[in-house]
Amino acid sequence: MSQKISYAQNFEDVMLWRALGHVEGGRYIDIGAQSPDVDSVSKLFYEQGWRGIHVDASAKYAEELRAARPDELVVQAAVTAEGGMLQFYEVPGTGLSTLLSEVAAKHAELGFSVVETNAPAVTLCDLFGLVGEGPVHWLKIDVEGAEWDSFLAAPDRVLEQIDQLTVEFHWLSDEKVGWVQSDKYLRVVQRLKQFFEVAHIHFNNASCIEEHLA
Repeated sequence: MSQKISYAQNFEDVMLWRALGHVEGGRYIDIGAQSPDVDSVSKLFYEQGWRGIHVDASAKYAEELRAARPDELVVQAAVTAEGGMLQFYEVPGTGLSTLLSEVAAKHAELGFSVVETNAPAVTLCDLFGLVGEGPVHWLKIDVEGAEWDSFLAAPDRVLEQIDQLTVEFHWLSDEKVGWVQSDKYLRVVQRLKQFFEVAHIHFNNASCIEEHLA
């Protein structure tokens, strides 16, 4: 494989390329896309001729994506279990914006500026309606806690259409490993295991207690 530059936060793009680099003109959906350049999972693929859909509720990031990728679809919306207009907590200039008030409150406690606003929301099913038939070679979702409900609401046909899935999972408990015990979160993991096999795990800004992962 020829040398590639990684633009992603934790080399997700390079790992995806190792699995999918043989595909010509592939398709992706980047949810929580943020910048078209900084921490971008899609830029490496874009440079290789792939095209896809970018989703971000931030007006700033949506504008940057449209300017940098005029030949791709940019959806300015949050992603969760139901569509409509929802309360959105934007943390400007970061990838920490969220639909969840408890997550926003934690960011505010750490000194981040949090701006409350309204944002349109779409579901995974809505996005796959834009894609149409055929494989989505990779989907990335980083939505600061809304990923759990998004996956629970997604029909099987959506998950079956995804070849490679990369997710940043977030806990919603004050206890760092409390989420592991939650029935809701376990149901999401068990459901995803029906469609995917784990290829790589990276613990981002979190500690891992071994017995909880046995």
